[in-house]
Amino acid sequence: MREQGGSIRALVRTFGNASNDLRALGGQALMDILTIALWNRGGEVRRIDLTPGVNIITGESQTGKSTLIDIISYCLGHDKPEIPAGPIASTVAYFGLLVRIGDTTVFLGRPALGQGRESTSSAQLEIGVDDLPAADALKPNTNSEAIEDWVGRMVGIEENRYDPPAAATRLPLVANLSHALIHCFQRQDEIASKRFLFHRQGEEFLPQAIRDTTPYFLGVTGPAQLRRAARLREMRRQLGALERNRSEVESVLEDGLQEAMSLLSQAAEAGLIELDEPPERLPDALALLDGVRNAPVPSAPAQPPGEEFDRLQGERRELSERFRRVREQQALAAAMAREGDGAAAEGMEQAVRLQQINLLSVIEDPSQCPVCEQNLENAPPAVAALRASLEELESQISSVEKDRPGLVAVEGELAGRIGEIREGLAANRAALDGIVASAEAVEDHQARLDLGAWVRGRIDHFLEKSSDASSERLGELTEQEALLGRRIAELEDELDPARVRADAASVLISLGRPMTEIARSLELEHADAGVRVDLGRLTVVADTQDGSIYMNNSIGSAKNWVGYHLATVLSLQQHFVTQSRPVPSFLVLDQPSQAFFPTDLPNEEIVDQDRHDAFGQIEVIREVVERLENRLQVIVIEHADFDVDWYQEAVRERWRDGDALIPEAWIEKAASDAAADADNTPEDAAEQG
Repeated sequence: MREQGGSIRALVRTFGNASNDLRALGGQALMDILTIALWNRGGEVRRIDLTPGVNIITGESQTGKSTLIDIISYCLGHDKPEIPAGPIASTVAYFGLLVRIGDTTVFLGRPALGQGRESTSSAQLEIGVDDLPAADALKPNTNSEAIEDWVGRMVGIEENRYDPPAAATRLPLVANLSHALIHCFQRQDEIASKRFLFHRQGEEFLPQAIRDTTPYFLGVTGPAQLRRAARLREMRRQLGALERNRSEVESVLEDGLQEAMSLLSQAAEAGLIELDEPPERLPDALALLDGVRNAPVPSAPAQPPGEEFDRLQGERRELSERFRRVREQQALAAAMAREGDGAAAEGMEQAVRLQQINLLSVIEDPSQCPVCEQNLENAPPAVAALRASLEELESQISSVEKDRPGLVAVEGELAGRIGEIREGLAANRAALDGIVASAEAVEDHQARLDLGAWVRGRIDHFLEKSSDASSERLGELTEQEALLGRRIAELEDELDPARVRADAASVLISLGRPMTEIARSLELEHADAGVRVDLGRLTVVADTQDGSIYMNNSIGSAKNWVGYHLATVLSLQQHFVTQSRPVPSFLVLDQPSQAFFPTDLPNEEIVDQDRHDAFGQIEVIREVVERLENRLQVIVIEHADFDVDWYQEAVRERWRDGDALIPEAWIEKAASDAAADADNTPEDAAEQG
């Protein structure tokens, strides 16, 4: 698929260039439909072959005639075919058009929509073919957007754009093939409508699109307008530059000395100059500024080393951690010393109390009463306990006294280490502060350099504009600005949407002459007054002595409605062909004689006047086509069948007595397949299994 898509794009480029060459020679790539084709699911093909000039497909109602417009539109890129339920939807698997654009024959194919689908973009494009492809070659290789783009470029649609008025809320619009095809179809319910003049006019947003794109197809707008728009944008840019230059020259001439003094003050503030005595004349100020501009630019100082700053930061973290650990050790030693001193003091106090009452030193025999000094048969436990406590107390006091020198030494050592760490931290802080101060100095110096550079730039700009400031230069700029302003005004007038609408109206007024001729030949009401298309109202208007009469309001009867539709589309197509405008050169008209040949009324019951009027419409179509030497192809879908030689020769299909767009054999085969599918239920499949 990818290789196939690449080959398609290459062919598109090749034939696209060919169409460009044709347009460059002033010609139009005329487009004829050679064949309308349908394939069923079995690969059988139903083809309707057509020729240049007038082609008539006549037949009874409900034979598929009106569906031809939908099939053609679908193959040309429309994504939502309005195919009614019935034989076509149940039998057709693929649709196709064989068309000739210029000297190139092209096949445009679209698959039928699958069940439950409302649209598809799948499409097939085969360029440079001789005939319809075989059934096994029907396979999408591109999409509908590519079809529209390629066919549009082949028929001559160039780069274009309509810009709505400034107050409008809608976006700019680019005319494409879909807009061009609006002028190529008239459905049965459109050609006899008094409300709608153009194909698809009743769809949402389409009326405004018709108003916006018709000027391009008429030749009012196009690539030349785009070139004018590009020139306008460039001229506006140039005008802006001229206005700035003129303003600068005026500023120098009026306030030059004041601005120069301001710049000198800024230069002094930036340290670029020492301004002792301000100059009183502009030339002197300019000389000083020129000296500032040409003075050497001081170099920027070296940045302080970043690695040393990082090392000092790491060293500080390490010293802080050591300081924390030593402080914790010092606090522990102090706590131990405080506990020892407290225990010794308490023991000494108890010993002193016992010694003051001489209880322990006088009585040495534990069996002797300490009060009456008599011998006791059993020594009281309290005496032994007191003596043991005294001995333990004396031992603890002795131990504390022995450990005191060691704790003092430890505390002294820790205090010394803390002092060393504090000195290291102080030295580290000093080094860090030095680096920070150096960085700040660099930043201050750089800021002054930046300020000086900015001031130098302003001085340079002022000196540049001052060198060209004179009364003569101001006059030149003012004259150039005025001249460019006049050219811009002219282009704006040419590009004004109101001007575009007015030009389009002028073309439509000129088309009113052939419209009026056709209307008179068809004996339509108000034709003698002269008729034309009103692009604003999208209807036909007759300019009578009593005022304008519009088809959608005041012109009655189906004969007039159909006749004015024919007059409009035939005159427009005649203009498109003769002026080589980029609209496909075919026109499909669905039952223009319906006002005289109702589908439910047999031909033999048609009165002679109605038959005469209906045939007069077909005659008008033939006359326009002959006048254009068959450069316009018209496909007339009709219920009527006139026994006239040229009419009979133009009939390509006659669908009566069982003949129709879809062959009866296709319908029977589809019904048989559907019945077989219905009979083949899951239960039947299980039994067969």
